[in-house]
Amino acid sequence: MYKDIENRLGVKIKNVKVLKSGWAGEIISLEFKDNAQKYVIKTYNSSKNGLENIKLEWTGLNLLYNANYPVPKPIMSNFINEKPYIVMEKIEGENLWDCYQIVSKEDKEQLLEKFTKVFFELHQLDISMVDKELIKNSTISFIEKEINEIKKLLEENKLEYFTQIIDWLQKEKVNIISKKLSIIHRDYHPWNVIVDNNEELYVIDLLWGIGDYRFDLAWTYTLIERSGFENFSKNMFKKYKELKNENINNFEYFKVFSTLRWLINVMISLKTGENLNETRNKEFENFVSPLIQNGIKSIQKITGIQITI
Repeated sequence: MYKDIENRLGVKIKNVKVLKSGWAGEIISLEFKDNAQKYVIKTYNSSKNGLENIKLEWTGLNLLYNANYPVPKPIMSNFINEKPYIVMEKIEGENLWDCYQIVSKEDKEQLLEKFTKVFFELHQLDISMVDKELIKNSTISFIEKEINEIKKLLEENKLEYFTQIIDWLQKEKVNIISKKLSIIHRDYHPWNVIVDNNEELYVIDLLWGIGDYRFDLAWTYTLIERSGFENFSKNMFKKYKELKNENINNFEYFKVFSTLRWLINVMISLKTGENLNETRNKEFENFVSPLIQNGIKSIQKITGIQITI
């Protein structure tokens, strides 16, 4: 991998540093001889979805960068390497949550406003830059596509205890007010946003797609809420609503929808051990168990349905 990068960029690597070694892959910092520019390599582990995920992120990175959305500049990719990878510019800075913890109350407010504004602006981008045919799609087509994908995952992984929630989503979808679809991040949160040295924000770790912005907003809201930071979630939602300048309808429905999708993703990781070695699997289980319980409680509060795993 490193030799390939040197050959294609015409530079010699002088320093390699693993910034993050997670369950899905690695993030590695690169420095070069006689070149001040720093880059980041992102790899995905060799799972059945690894190649698909890294190709998706590379496509999204290029689309958003070319639309002047604040993401790192894409540099190169290699999808036929034994370990597929992408290379992007390194943004010097810290993740937004770490910054948020140490700044003053006034600066917290400004940081939260920036965080929400960048999220809102993603949903305002023209989806026809992905595919002009997408403008014909609707909220209902997005919901049906997601539900079909969820059903398939439930069947493949024998997660039948979520079936009642699917039935609830199917029943309640008749009450959903349709909205035009947006580009969505699918995992936007303060740990996926970098604040650079000039206090500008950059969005990373794209699991992007096309969908209803309320699903994306609910994903972010519930993820932060079940992590124990309910005030941050509520204030983010309030500021998003101000930017939108209208009521956000059916938000409880999308909270259930996004929480269910998250729960299924996590349960599959725990069940299959995909991308997890034995040590990381236990680590991951200890970290995620209380979050799972919080997710289950959140769904029960809205639907009245008790899930037993």
